[in-house]
Amino acid sequence: MERFTDQIARLADEITAGDISNPRILMLKEYLKLFQKFGYNVLAEVEDLFGFLSGKKRHILTFHNEPGFLTFALAVRGFRFYSLHQEPETVAAVEAILEKLNLRPFPEFQVSELKRLPFPERSLDYVLSFHLMRTLEDPLPLLQEVERIVKPDGVIIIKDFNRNGIKLYRKMMEEADWLPQPVGISLLEVAEYFDRRDKYISCLREEFDTTLLVTATQQNILSKPAF
Repeated sequence: MERFTDQIARLADEITAGDISNPRILMLKEYLKLFQKFGYNVLAEVEDLFGFLSGKKRHILTFHNEPGFLTFALAVRGFRFYSLHQEPETVAAVEAILEKLNLRPFPEFQVSELKRLPFPERSLDYVLSFHLMRTLEDPLPLLQEVERIVKPDGVIIIKDFNRNGIKLYRKMMEEADWLPQPVGISLLEVAEYFDRRDKYISCLREEFDTTLLVTATQQNILSKPAF
């Protein structure tokens, strides 16, 4: 079986070789090169999330700021999921790539503002946020919406840079001015928000990023020892 990292690298080649004009999607390969140069294995961090998607629960919502790693990775692995975007142009570009690679119809795309997500209350088993929180000036409305739509036994998974990662990211920005500014709240503040809401919070810290797992009931959902 083709390794996950090889699959994503092949996808990047397909994307940059194809007739796709959306600049966010065309940046996929540039992201890979930049992260590799600075020693951040973004593909491994994406794959690490799969360890938390256990059992038969597959009602998954993803939202992220990167140019498609998580969407492509879930599609490659055969997950059926919702992928939320704010830009219709990005959705069209990603759909074209997935069609070309015979990875449709696994993702169901939604175009929506983050302040009001187009899902009923308590309807999703998993909500995944990948490198998004640091880019939002006011994440509170999104956190409230995520809490609204996740099931009582569902899991909220939020991965983003920790302090070491932010330092590394700022070094990246010196070389790549197209990277979005980190303007949002820290993961510690996100954890404090959910703690005030009487949620159970697990924390897995890696070298450059941290994963928060938020549940309404205490569950043993970490596949690695928590830090």
